Amino acid sequence: MLGQLACKSAFRDLRAFLLGRFAADVSDWPRADAELQEEDDGSRFALLQVDSGARDLTGEFAPCRATMTLRIHRGRVCRVRAYAWYTEYDEEGLLADIAGLVAAYTPERIDSVVAEALRDVESRSPPAGGPR
Repeated sequence: MLGQLACKSAFRDLRAFLLGRFAADVSDWPRADAELQEEDDGSRFALLQVDSGARDLTGEFAPCRATMTLRIHRGRVCRVRAYAWYTEYDEEGLLADIAGLVAAYTPERIDSVVAEALRDVESRSPPAGGPR
C-alpha cells in the first residue's frame, strides 16, 4: 500500500514537472501522450509529449510542444524536459530540435554529464588540508 502511494505521488510530481506550465490548476492540464521506447542496447525509456497552448517566457499565449524523457539509470530517475513555442508552419525547426534533444539523451550522455559535473565540483573544492 505504501509503495502504491509513493508511486502515485512520484507520478503526480512528474506530471507537474512537465505540465505545470500549461495551467496552474491540475484539472486544466492537457493530456500527455506516453510511449515506451527501447534503445538498441535493450534499455527502455518513456517519452511523454503534449501539444497544446501555453504561455511562453514573455507571457504570450502560443502553440507549445512539451516533451519529456524519463528513464531509470543506475538506480536513479533521470528526466529531461523541453518546451518549444512554434509558429504555424514551424519555420524555425523547433519541433525537429526537440526530437534531436530526445535522441541525444542516452545513458552514455548521462554518464558523461555527471562525470563532467563531478570534475567541476572537485576542481572548485579546497585542498584536503583546507584553504591556504
